[in-house]
Amino acid sequence: MGRSGIMYREKATGSFIFSEVFQQAEGLSMTLVTAITLLLFCGAAGKSAQFPLHVWLPDAMEGPTPVNALVDAATKIGAGVYLVARNFPLFELSAFSTGTVVWIGAISALMAATMAMVMTDIKRVLAYSTVSQVGYMMVALGTGGYFAGIFHLMTHAFSKALLFLGSGSIIHAAHTQDITETGGLYRRMKITAITFILGALSISGLPLFSGFWSSDQILRDVYNYNFIIYVILTFTSILTAFYMFRLVFLTFFGRKGDKAEYAHESPPVMSIPLILLAIPTVLVGLIGSPFLPEAYRFFTLFAPESFGVRQVEANYAVMGGPIAADLAGILLAYLIYQRNLRPQDWLARYLGPYYRVLLHKYYFDEIYLFLIVRPVLRLSDF
Repeated sequence: MGRSGIMYREKATGSFIFSEVFQQAEGLSMTLVTAITLLLFCGAAGKSAQFPLHVWLPDAMEGPTPVNALVDAATKIGAGVYLVARNFPLFELSAFSTGTVVWIGAISALMAATMAMVMTDIKRVLAYSTVSQVGYMMVALGTGGYFAGIFHLMTHAFSKALLFLGSGSIIHAAHTQDITETGGLYRRMKITAITFILGALSISGLPLFSGFWSSDQILRDVYNYNFIIYVILTFTSILTAFYMFRLVFLTFFGRKGDKAEYAHESPPVMSIPLILLAIPTVLVGLIGSPFLPEAYRFFTLFAPESFGVRQVEANYAVMGGPIAADLAGILLAYLIYQRNLRPQDWLARYLGPYYRVLLHKYYFDEIYLFLIVRPVLRLSDF
């Protein structure tokens, strides 16, 4: 689909060169621009695991964690975001296409966050977290926030790479990916624990961490665009902080798990990269902070100002909502997973039938199996 969009774009504008494409784009009909951008976005959604093409990413996380950190979390998953961002001036010509990008991103962010709440496989929690955070980026681009989307892509890459390498350290030490079996690892793996917590704080969007500056920029863009989308993303912020610190508390604190008895800190070849990644996880967000007001121009090199690239001024009232949401999510995770000895029972009891839906990932695997996989297999038998 994405390649079809590229070919139609070339046929309509007569060029593959971006500057020439953008010059010719304003003379195209709205129908043609919408068709081209929707095809491009279909390719981007598949590459970046956005609803409803998200089911492949958790399975892709079965590989080694360094591969997950470098390819799945930081580069390959961001290719779709880059595709939309690089064609940003073209997307802005079609309100229908940008609206589609916004709503698909918002649905992906919320849906993936709800699934991450109930996963017990550490890598699947991070996989659905990645889908959710990429949804934030798509929303930003759809609202015209080129700077915010690319900025979040960068901060997320450092934070999520740190978390995936941290998960590899945990798996190496405990020989399990089940977070319900690894409680009490903090005393035995302090370097891994501290760096992992820094990554969790950044992904959760807590102030002064890199993820805060980029997610705050997205929410300010969204607040000016559509209040309903702003509410959805703010609620998703609660869920993000909740599932990240559910992961932290179940893995490093609380009751000692069966696999934690003989766990030990990983060797320097694994722990030093964690320390190195923790530095940009905390500091790289300053590029887009009020402390460096001109640095945002770095992100606008390929998007002309005439196409709507902007930096939204600070709105402290808007900033307060997401910060309160993040703190509420962390507090909720603390009260449940530090004070309750059977947290999984708590979730099942209070979510009711919806808990089973989340465990089955909204039954997307079953739907694809019924509608696509089985018919194709039957067809291949002829």
